[in-house]
Amino acid sequence: MIRTRDQKRTVDGLRARALILWAIIAPVVITVLVLAIALRPDRAASSDTNLTGSVEAPSNTSEPSR
Repeated sequence: MIRTRDQKRTVDGLRARALILWAIIAPVVITVLVLAIALRPDRAASSDTNLTGSVEAPSNTSEPSR
């Protein structure tokens, strides 16, 4: 199919707009994902450690676990 000059200009304009949108949206999405992963609460560490970060044995055991 042979494109006219106007059709080619329209396609080039759409490509340019798509590229600009992609250049704006992609870094924002990547940044949000990285921040969400970095700032999520670490459930395992918060439930098994005290404020100093040392692991405590459960209080209901009479012997230390090996």
